[in-house]
Amino acid sequence: MRQTTEAEKSALRSHYMFEMGMTREEANDLNLEFSGAIDNYITDCPCYAGKVIIVIASGTPSIHDVFIEREGKLKLLEKEN
Repeated sequence: MRQTTEAEKSALRSHYMFEMGMTREEANDLNLEFSGAIDNYITDCPCYAGKVIIVIASGTPSIHDVFIEREGKLKLLEKEN
């Protein structure tokens, strides 16, 4: 795992604004220093291969998001119980 790049952080902020309804100020206030990327993740079964980005809230690790990249865009994965 590596730190997310500035371009990836910008894409995350855009996703939070346009796909999740955050204001620009809310998205800019996100502390994305607690985010990391895995470039070549491959699942056990033939489901997904590619980049995974993990964002952990600075307040608590129980608040987190996992994104995959599809056709050059970030897609937030649904959390399973």
